[in-house]
Amino acid sequence: MNATDNRRYHLLIKECGLGEDDKEVLLHSFSDGQATSSTNLTPAQAKALLGYLQARHSEMCKKMRGKIIHYLCLLGYVNGDDTADWDRINAFIVDIGRNNPRRVILNFLYLSELPAVVTQVEAMYRNETKRVTKE
Repeated sequence: MNATDNRRYHLLIKECGLGEDDKEVLLHSFSDGQATSSTNLTPAQAKALLGYLQARHSEMCKKMRGKIIHYLCLLGYVNGDDTADWDRINAFIVDIGRNNPRRVILNFLYLSELPAVVTQVEAMYRNETKRVTKE
């Protein structure tokens, strides 16, 4: 595994909340019992392992991303045909402030960054519904 993939591997392990035992099992599984370290994986094994970890991370993020999209659509981030306006949603997420210090679009947020964004969007929705009901 090259250095870039190794950094990505360790980031995904951390983001997925996997411990040392889990890492050992994954390495053992993806290397047919041959590798004891991520640096010992062949390029094909590394690609398969990173694909698995990325899919697992995406699945873990799916519910929170859906919640963000739902609230933003309720706040009017929709096209004329009532579908999510991805350009506006991603522009909002990029400019959200300290909750997105890397300034990335919604699908590139890490699992550890999503709860703060969900909280901020929920607060925006609550404030907007309070404002509308007072009028």
